[in-house]
Amino acid sequence: MDQVKRERQSISDTGLEAKINSISQIVSKTNKSFDQVVRVLEVMEFERRNNLFIDNGDVFDEQMIRFRRILEEIFNRLASLNEKHSPFKFETPERIFKLPKKEDIA
Repeated sequence: MDQVKRERQSISDTGLEAKINSISQIVSKTNKSFDQVVRVLEVMEFERRNNLFIDNGDVFDEQMIRFRRILEEIFNRLASLNEKHSPFKFETPERIFKLPKKEDIA
């Protein structure tokens, strides 16, 4: 695949200083302690990570559905050729792989 390589994110000194200044401004505006603001940022980061995992799971599910459709199309074409040219019969993909039927998948 020609996917662009993701860059690893690292924290530079200037980035760290900017974050500390940002937290200090929030502390001043909200009258919360520095530690409280940092804790809220940690909670927000956990929420962000959780959302990324959910999104990744949704993408994976859709990819697997598309992959299944591709395999079914290949199977159906092979089965069609088999019916025309061979006395043997193919099993259905559902029986071979013990897959749920399409209508059972929400």
